[in-house]
Amino acid sequence: MNRWVVLTGVLSMLFITSVWCNDKVQKGSGLFDMGVFAYSDKDVDNALTNFLRALEFQPNNPFYIHYIGKTYLVLDKYQKALSMLTKAYQIKSPSL
Repeated sequence: MNRWVVLTGVLSMLFITSVWCNDKVQKGSGLFDMGVFAYSDKDVDNALTNFLRALEFQPNNPFYIHYIGKTYLVLDKYQKALSMLTKAYQIKSPSL
């Protein structure tokens, strides 16, 4: 098979993958921002919804997990808060 055909195919796949990944990051980031605004306005139910949706796009983002934990604290869901805050800490500090 022609090297250029293979190279073109590989580059096309890399481009499509990078666009798809960036789109996921942007969607997660946008939802996270909406969650932060809702959290600042003390609309913790809406904040939690947005943080959880953001987490679907970036499941190991320690900032998203941290804010979910903070929101659970405000909602008096202490076990869930502890779980999320511990997870965020461990992701941020993998040596523990």
